[in-house]
Amino acid sequence: MYSAKQLVLACSAAIAASATLTATLLGTGVPTSSMSNFWGGGAKSENVAAAPPADVVASLPPASGDASPAAGGPARPAYTQQQMQDLLRLPMQASQAADHPVLGLIGQYGLQGSEQLIDRENYLVLFNRRTRTPTWTLHHINQEYLHNAKAKRPATFNGDPELSPLFRVEHRHYGGFPDLNRGHMVPAGDRHSDQDEKDSTFFMSNVVPQNRSNNSGYWGSIEAFIRRLVTSQAYQDVIMYTGPVYAPRSVADERGAAKGTTGPRQEGTHTSVEYLLINSKQPTVGVPTHLFKVILATNPKGSGRKQLSLTAFLVPNAPIDAAVPLTNFEVPVEEIERLTGVVFFPELNRRSTTNLCKDVPCILQK
Repeated sequence: MYSAKQLVLACSAAIAASATLTATLLGTGVPTSSMSNFWGGGAKSENVAAAPPADVVASLPPASGDASPAAGGPARPAYTQQQMQDLLRLPMQASQAADHPVLGLIGQYGLQGSEQLIDRENYLVLFNRRTRTPTWTLHHINQEYLHNAKAKRPATFNGDPELSPLFRVEHRHYGGFPDLNRGHMVPAGDRHSDQDEKDSTFFMSNVVPQNRSNNSGYWGSIEAFIRRLVTSQAYQDVIMYTGPVYAPRSVADERGAAKGTTGPRQEGTHTSVEYLLINSKQPTVGVPTHLFKVILATNPKGSGRKQLSLTAFLVPNAPIDAAVPLTNFEVPVEEIERLTGVVFFPELNRRSTTNLCKDVPCILQK
């Protein structure tokens, strides 16, 4: 399991350095059909964190300060606060953490956060074990993925074997809410040419509880619009983050008088994050208030130049009339970053990008 920082830095650096992304997802020069080897060894994610790549470890600055042993004590390096933060972002095996001044105390028992990165070879999921939904998915489309529609839709969704049973969501857990269904984050329609790839989009780790009308209607039209960016030959490649948002909202309440006074109660509002949980027994699944897409389209065809077009959409998880313009839901990428806590493409110079919806018409087909 690898940290989101490693993944996103690798992806972003590739965007800046690679002339084309046609045969790559993360721009590492690894074909998309061989993403299992991206971190070396061809191993898939496991519950025990694997060692980080050597080049990532090597990129950490040396510990500052005096590393000489104190009188009568063991030698240990002195780390700055930033170096500690960098170390904590990296997955470590117990053997690696043993010499760390803090992690060595708990390294023998392991260290793990509330999110798990899952490599599907043709897409990636950062799964949130608390909400039992993705924090984000990251995938890439080009003509290779879309041109040959030979893969068939599987009969059902499946629990993800990469996840512990404690956090694993199954097909049956979405019952009892007729206005909700299983909404893909990486669309099955983006994986037409290979049966295994299409099947992989039906793991429940790639799903959120989505309003049924939204899923089959407006959101489905957004997915089709993004595919047309490639099939219309407007762009060679499109990379996108997709995920749920649990947005705060203002809620009316009654505020009591200040402590120690006898004044009247006054009506007011407070801001809170509230969302529905489906499945009365564990594992509960959080129903998002909104869904997002952050889209980076590269290499416009026929332009003879490199170009990066960027945009983001934030869409309510609710029925939306088909006549509502897509641009009504266009937002700055920074707005989604504030809501999710995720920085998208952190190494991308956004001043060098253009606005996708000014480069091509962001119009849904009815």
